[in-house]
Amino acid sequence: MNRKILHIILILGACGLVLALILLPWGQKDLRPAVTDPSSSSTEAVATLENTLPSAQESYLATVREFFAGKTLSVLGDSISTYQDISNGLGAENSNSTIRDNLHFYPRQIARVAPEDTWWQLTAEALGLRLLVNNSWSGASVLKDSAGAFGAYQKRCVNLHDNTGENAGEKPDFILFFMGTNDYILSQASLGRYEDLAMDTLIREVEGELIYEKPKTTMEAYAICLHKMQREYPQARIYCVTMLPRMSYEEDHVACNEDFAKVAKAFDVCLVDGYSLGMENADPFLHYYFGDNVHPNKEGMLAISNGIVSAMLKDNGFDTYGVSFDLEGVIPREGSCRSILPGESFVTELIPSDPNAPLHITVTMAGIDITAQSLQGNTVTIPTVTGEVTISAKKGN
Repeated sequence: MNRKILHIILILGACGLVLALILLPWGQKDLRPAVTDPSSSSTEAVATLENTLPSAQESYLATVREFFAGKTLSVLGDSISTYQDISNGLGAENSNSTIRDNLHFYPRQIARVAPEDTWWQLTAEALGLRLLVNNSWSGASVLKDSAGAFGAYQKRCVNLHDNTGENAGEKPDFILFFMGTNDYILSQASLGRYEDLAMDTLIREVEGELIYEKPKTTMEAYAICLHKMQREYPQARIYCVTMLPRMSYEEDHVACNEDFAKVAKAFDVCLVDGYSLGMENADPFLHYYFGDNVHPNKEGMLAISNGIVSAMLKDNGFDTYGVSFDLEGVIPREGSCRSILPGESFVTELIPSDPNAPLHITVTMAGIDITAQSLQGNTVTIPTVTGEVTISAKKGN
């Protein structure tokens, strides 16, 4: 071969190798399949309403299911998270012997909630998780109970593992910490503030032994709970769910939630803001999501679960499409905190304050109007979500 031609071939080969190295992704490889962006084609966006599912999206859903499959969920909560024979699990296969006497609130006729309607069961079902331990107690507080005795920070926060039967010793992969309401109801004076936390004296090590100062405020007890859970269950990801909106509580209720959020951030745990779930609890929708002014009904449980599932998907690195609402005199039955995996279906029923008033509803996906294909009555149905969804609903013709 002509030496000049051979020289040119060698130079071109070297350039190709350098280019390949430049384009090689650095860091950990993302094994999640790419999802096609539907925004470039209105035809594709409309076609998804016929329930066509691109193979990349189908693979993505399978990846999500595989990630959560077999993992366990434990709950530390109050009456909102109780259910007879579940949170005091006398017959539970996987449980913790310390919860046998836990008081429960549900089932109650006022709230219309079956076991499968509870927020934790809906969450487990949506993600393919298994409930390990539900250590929830009606009337329980983080700092102290209604009798002024023990609080969750003492023993309950470290009894979220199975210590019974064949699975004794099994620890949770995820922990949902959903408390604070009873602390607020019992004693607002002892709630405390985040800025007053003195972590170096509250939790300290003395001669190799970890010492917890007895907490005087809910915020101190909240911090101790998180520290103990992280120490006892280092492999678990913790999610803090703050207080839900109440009819009679306003600025101080919101301020307390903000302090809970700051404590959660200090411990690098994921936050689910109770006020972001769209559970409006005021006229004209008073009690729509609640059986009373405190305890969620079936609709409220679904709204809580949707918010938690959305948070868990995002927190574990999965790409989702958001659903945003622009509503006047209307609420979505399932709450307004929704994140949908690419390729999933989406359904919501819009509830007007006046059931006899006509609604003007528009629905877009990936910026394209799909109202005609997705709307039937006041129900929006999208068989396969392939882009950001926006729903606008207002009274009118």
